[in-house]
Amino acid sequence: MTVEIRVPVLGESVTEATVGQWFKKVGDAVTKDEPIVELETDKVTLEINASESGRLEEILVAEGEDVEVGALLGQLAAGAAGTTAPAVAAPAKEVKTAPAAPAAAPAAASTPVVAASADVLVLPAAQKLMDENNLSAASIRGTGKDGRITKGDVLEARMRRQTELAIEDADVCLLLIDARLGVVPHDKYFATLLRKSATPIILAANKCEGGAGQSGLHEAYKLGLGEPIPLSAEHGLGLDELYDALEPFAVGIEEDELNQAIDDEIREGEEGFDPDAPYEPDLEAPLRIAVVGRPNAGKSTMINQLLGEDRMLTGPEAGITRDSIGVEWEWRGRRVKLFDTAGLRRRARVTEKLE
Repeated sequence: MTVEIRVPVLGESVTEATVGQWFKKVGDAVTKDEPIVELETDKVTLEINASESGRLEEILVAEGEDVEVGALLGQLAAGAAGTTAPAVAAPAKEVKTAPAAPAAAPAAASTPVVAASADVLVLPAAQKLMDENNLSAASIRGTGKDGRITKGDVLEARMRRQTELAIEDADVCLLLIDARLGVVPHDKYFATLLRKSATPIILAANKCEGGAGQSGLHEAYKLGLGEPIPLSAEHGLGLDELYDALEPFAVGIEEDELNQAIDDEIREGEEGFDPDAPYEPDLEAPLRIAVVGRPNAGKSTMINQLLGEDRMLTGPEAGITRDSIGVEWEWRGRRVKLFDTAGLRRRARVTEKLE
């Protein structure tokens, strides 16, 4: 009996995966409940186990290729005998000959896992993504089997790097927490990251409508970032207080630009320069605001409220924003650039049987 190996349902909002590794080659014996193939998604690493004992008959999708839910990966011959290594014929008699050159190894049905170091293994799909983003294995913590680096691990590292760069480049950072959940480990991570930077910080607690987030609002003081601003991004509540908190940074940058321009002209020694004359600063450079926080804290929803239009994709699923996105905006006569950063996710490991 032939048993199809198909991509199972991968979870809410996940429609495709990458074949990370085949644990068996065509012709290998397979035991019931034994892992056959590993799939990677942005959120989980998934092992597909055999529902019957038999022999792996066919591999249809190579490692590193993307597949959709329900796609046929290969076929298993249930009840058939398999081998774990090619049979070797015994010599008819002993013959003294010159040592023969090693025979070429048969082509494997799957691509080997790439060794990043003596201790770290990188799955092929992850290696490809690392090369595209100029990331090294030394900077990535593997969460796959035996510590292997998966595609999801590389995506997480890329999001982390983009968030750190956005913080470094910003004039002010806005840390948004979900007040209904209270302070979670992700919030503590971002608070630590922000405290290490020299960038000014505004702390806001979202989802405070109807008093639902009062306990989380009080808990936010534990982050050590000052008094949190209560918000409801979905209902547009608390934005005036947020505007007031942002205004000094815009004014401060204007004053810094004015002083820098005066210093530059004094150094240049331009004839007829009058330091007491009114000066119009060049405000071409926008005020840069990085919005950071855990997935589903409401960052994109809040940015849409600030802009007064739906510029950012939002939804009930966590992790819709995967890359830092810069949005231009004009506020109180000043150009502003908002960076909606990707929330870092805690990934889970899932195993399922092949039905």
